[in-house]
Amino acid sequence: MQGRRSGRSVSAGHKIMWLAQWMRENEVGERQFGDHIGVSGAYVNRIKSGQNFPGVRIRRAIFKKTGGKVTANDLAAAHDAYKELPPVETLLPKKRPAAELEPAQ
Repeated sequence: MQGRRSGRSVSAGHKIMWLAQWMRENEVGERQFGDHIGVSGAYVNRIKSGQNFPGVRIRRAIFKKTGGKVTANDLAAAHDAYKELPPVETLLPKKRPAAELEPAQ
């Protein structure tokens, strides 16, 4: 899967519902959502970002809690999108030699 997080289709008739989007629309915090599905708020954060792909039990709990709006395919799409991000080192400014950092005299 490739593309952006905005409205790409996973299959015919199903638009991705990002967990973060569902939580925002329903005004549910990470800790509160985690309490409902049996995980920590920190783990919910990692699922939302796509950093972690939850196991079957948690995927089912998310599906049930969201009324079927966030599916396993949605979570997989978030995880795939996360894996496509460039390494953080490539986003940081390049280190300059110490000689360049010293003020001119």
